[in-house]
Amino acid sequence: MRAYVFIETRVGMARRVADRLHGLELTPAHVLSIDTVTGPHDIIAIVEGDDLEGIGRAIAEDIHHIEGVENTMSCFALGN
Repeated sequence: MRAYVFIETRVGMARRVADRLHGLELTPAHVLSIDTVTGPHDIIAIVEGDDLEGIGRAIAEDIHHIEGVENTMSCFALGN
């Protein structure tokens, strides 16, 4: 299963948060890609895991605890 995680950061923290995401060890999931972007969100990360619960736990317990992360919105990909 895959999720697109849209991350809002504190002003001036996007690069630091993205760098931290690169080195983050998510137990039930892993980060496939990270892009800093313009628009209403600062970072879009693609997170992959075996199930919805594992990805949700990784976002709530790991990504949300990175210094500078203000808010996230997750969109889960539907299987084709």
